[in-house]
Amino acid sequence: MFDSKVTTGAGLAELHEAGLRFITLRARNAKLTGQLEALPDSQWTQIILDRRGAYNKPQVHEQDVTVRGCPVPLRQIAVRGLGHDHPTLILTNDRESPPKQIVGRYAKRMRIEQRLAEQIRSFHLDSLSSAVALNVDLDTTLTVWAAAAYDHLRQRLPGYEQATPDTIWRRFISTSGQITIAPDHVTCRLNSRTYSPIMRSADLPPIEIPWWNGRQLRFQFA
Repeated sequence: MFDSKVTTGAGLAELHEAGLRFITLRARNAKLTGQLEALPDSQWTQIILDRRGAYNKPQVHEQDVTVRGCPVPLRQIAVRGLGHDHPTLILTNDRESPPKQIVGRYAKRMRIEQRLAEQIRSFHLDSLSSAVALNVDLDTTLTVWAAAAYDHLRQRLPGYEQATPDTIWRRFISTSGQITIAPDHVTCRLNSRTYSPIMRSADLPPIEIPWWNGRQLRFQFA
């Protein structure tokens, strides 16, 4: 599975001849887009993807096509309803898997790209602190931990399950307050803000922190 610019039609033919299945995108142009938009609705079939959120019920249209440099007919799956202005074109030599499986597999790739874009925008993953390998590894590890922590939190925030980390930071994390350290627990009391009711509804449980000698971290809201 790869981007359309990774190889050429001849490269696709080599993969097919080697018996390797692939999934890639086909670049759109005005002619292809016009042909797809001219199709009647009866030529499109709805599928349901195994994922949460919007755009999980796209429509697909299948046909065999040939691309420049690849004499082998390929399976083209046009997908509309993914949030783009024009249908997405998927090329594959996989003749056995149903459209739902192929589209869902490529959608996972796009989700990975989205998460990387979030990490770059929110945690500056592309601005590592040093060329020294140890520091790069540490920066990357901390970024993965931070992304996981934000993902865990947003699943508890009603209406923010799909929010990006920078939105979570602005509305919830970047909040002033007071920290009280007791012998057996640490209390973080956050000041009241517009979005405080959503944080209250998150029902954040006390968390035991091993490196604080087992103290519990508790959250309170003004």
